[in-house]
Amino acid sequence: MSDYYDLLGVAPDAEREEIKSAYREALNGVEQAKKAELNRAWNVLSDPIQRERYDERLAAQSADIDLTGDDPDDMSSAAPAKTVTGARVAKERPVREAAVPTAVLPVGMHLADKRARGFATGFDLSIIAVIAFIGLFIVSPQVLKSQYPDKVDRINAITKCIDYNQSNDKNPKRPADCDQRAGTKNARDETVKKLEKEQSNLQSDMAPTQFLVLGGVLLVCLAYLVPMTVMTGQTLGKRLRKVWLVRVNGTRVGWAAAVAHYLPPLVIALVLPQIGVLIAIGMVFWSLRDRNGQGIHDKLAKTLVVDSPPEGLAAAT
Repeated sequence: MSDYYDLLGVAPDAEREEIKSAYREALNGVEQAKKAELNRAWNVLSDPIQRERYDERLAAQSADIDLTGDDPDDMSSAAPAKTVTGARVAKERPVREAAVPTAVLPVGMHLADKRARGFATGFDLSIIAVIAFIGLFIVSPQVLKSQYPDKVDRINAITKCIDYNQSNDKNPKRPADCDQRAGTKNARDETVKKLEKEQSNLQSDMAPTQFLVLGGVLLVCLAYLVPMTVMTGQTLGKRLRKVWLVRVNGTRVGWAAAVAHYLPPLVIALVLPQIGVLIAIGMVFWSLRDRNGQGIHDKLAKTLVVDSPPEGLAAAT
């Protein structure tokens, strides 16, 4: 594991401002590869939580080196010490080094805490879910009923007739506009197939209007997410947790990047029934395991969620 203190030329107990000065001085005239390594060191040492974890791993590494570097001439106490220490070390779990972020951000800007990012995402998803529910289960049926009253009534009648033919009751109640149920199961299955085909044809006739409603839901969701992000770098969820959406270089997000960030999971969730919602949630919450805190949609849009606003938004926030 790299020694970031040695890389920056500071002591392990150095204050943040001292580390910051050393980092800025080290950046002068270095190659890009070296600059990336310096940025990783700064990202870790300037964040209290990451620095504490890093110090623990560094201490564990130093302890391991000490155990394997005993003086071979000191035979009087070497054997017993090694026996006891070896037993203790064997029981200890190996220290797993956390993935170090590769994002190169401006000085003073860090990746957002994953818990804060998760809360903000969950809050925004709840608002999106409410918008989708209103659009798909309240507005859409009303629009279809007004545009295709006869077809909607026929679909409802077919649904009742299918249930009637599939019922396990010996004498189920026959709905209106439904023929007498056949006596054999095979005959009832044939009736159900014909009804389902008719129902599918009716739904296909109404598909254009349904897609228009879906498009309206999508636009409302984007209207909630995109303008606020472009103007402030935050949605309501991000504002509550004090995190910001920025481009991978730490600059503010524009309209194109904001749309590219939010559009893919929304389209997948709305267009693909059931499974699309799961795929979209997986895309978004991939950020919880990514070393840069990026979901799949972040990678597509080249965006990051950070703990401070980019230049140009600081005064507004």
